[in-house]
Amino acid sequence: MTNYIIETDKFTKEFKNDGTPLFNKRKVLCAVKNVDLKIERGEFFCLTGPNGAGKTTLLKMLCGLIIPTSGSAKIAGHDVGRDIGKIKPLIGVASFTDNSFFGRLTAIQNLELFAALYNLRPADAKNEIRRLSELLGIDREMNILFQNLSAGAKQKLSIARALLNSPELLFLDEPMKNLDRKTAAALWKHLKKITAKDHKTVFCITHNFEEAEGLFSTRAIMNRGEIEICGKPEWTMSGLTEKVAGKGSEYVAL
Repeated sequence: MTNYIIETDKFTKEFKNDGTPLFNKRKVLCAVKNVDLKIERGEFFCLTGPNGAGKTTLLKMLCGLIIPTSGSAKIAGHDVGRDIGKIKPLIGVASFTDNSFFGRLTAIQNLELFAALYNLRPADAKNEIRRLSELLGIDREMNILFQNLSAGAKQKLSIARALLNSPELLFLDEPMKNLDRKTAAALWKHLKKITAKDHKTVFCITHNFEEAEGLFSTRAIMNRGEIEICGKPEWTMSGLTEKVAGKGSEYVAL
């Protein structure tokens, strides 16, 4: 078994001009370009960069939600293009959108439904839902209809759903953007604990440089569809823009 949970080789996604202003006069927009990544099991990995850099597109490609134009990727040794059925039970994804939940079900009913889809036993699901709701501070909102929850509570529910099946690989897209500092700190502490104890892997997208500075074992910066810098952080985020600028990048600190 390979020690890499994620491996990509020239992973690329191009979008053809559909007439929207995004493309201007370009015939093709290369959202992700020749990305080569090797992320070891148990890593706490952070991907950062400006808006439009291709971060979320890359995450969706790795999850099998967007088909790549060229290149390849493996999750836990399984090819994303051919073995997505084997990959899905191994991953959890927190990339919040309202339409990924059922508005007229309560928070707990939503989680119970997804737990059933994960084939969790009812007793196990009940215990895990209780534990996660307490951890995330939404135990008092569990009987409220999803459509009536605050933005922060919806974000927490998305994270709880991603953790329900205790995935080997957890994908997080701006997971803390609607959370208060206390809740965010408690969640990061929990994620670091399960990463170390159970040798699980976290792949997180964030714009928060303070989070990237202090939390992650491996960091990368993406700009204009390409990985500019990746590795163990011998550099700091405050000095990162100078290094990238020295390569002629158009990276802009956010």
